[in-house]
Amino acid sequence: MSLLQDDSTTPPLGVQLTVIGSEYDFFWKFRDVLLQNDSFRMEYNALKRQFEGKAMDAYRVAKNEFFQKLMTTPEFNKL
Repeated sequence: MSLLQDDSTTPPLGVQLTVIGSEYDFFWKFRDVLLQNDSFRMEYNALKRQFEGKAMDAYRVAKNEFFQKLMTTPEFNKL
């Protein structure tokens, strides 16, 4: 996995690259689940709004908890 990051842009830019078939080749599932499920997408958008202007570390903890929960859903596990 490789992370390309530029914090000098507004908003900051971050891109994660993974190799197909690698241990990290599951991030695409998050995208697909969010595209297919309005409820999850609304919850994630609310999470982002809740942390707007607040500490990035706190947001990352909450975001990680959200995605850990998403990984346990039938929608994620079907992919």
